[in-house]
Amino acid sequence: VISSTSTGSTSTSGGSTSSSGGSTSTSGGSTSSTSGGVSTSTGGISTSTSTGGVSTSTGGVSTSSGNVSSSSGNVSTSSGNVSTSSGNVSTSSGNVSSSSSTSTSSGNVTSSSSTSSSTSSSSSTSSSTSSSTSSSTSSSTSSSSNGATSTSTSSTNGGTEVPEPSMVILFGAAAAGLVARRRFGKAKTHA
Repeated sequence: VISSTSTGSTSTSGGSTSSSGGSTSTSGGSTSSTSGGVSTSTGGISTSTSTGGVSTSTGGVSTSSGNVSSSSGNVSTSSGNVSTSSGNVSTSSGNVSSSSSTSTSSGNVTSSSSTSSSTSSSSSTSSSTSSSTSSSTSSSTSSSSNGATSTSTSSTNGGTEVPEPSMVILFGAAAAGLVARRRFGKAKTHA
């Protein structure tokens, strides 16, 4: 419905559909997948990811860009050079990435699920016409690599993100501990 425009090598997304410009972008009905090094997960409402310089989004929510991105659930995540916003809101430009809720990327398999609504971040030059815009950074993010699936959930309300610090810290500590344990275990086994 409300569309946003962004400048720089970014993509624009708004309302139900989005269009992107730049290298490559994919968007579509319920789910979409990316190419390159990363795969994306699927969610209830259209998620899309793309590789290259720009990404696009569809449905009510948006998605990510750059080399690695995955989005699922009702919301999307972004990373890399440029990202776009979602919901009724708009958008980013220049060298900005906006991610809300969860994002997982890298390796072979990544899946993330989250519920949030309309998040966007803008910097440099961006013009957006819409209501309930907000800029938020990612909270409770998890990253997985080498076929390890990571799942993280977080919920946002309206345009602003309301992360739970304790949960973020707890999740981060758990993830770090798991990685450390795995590495230690491998080293111990080889020894």
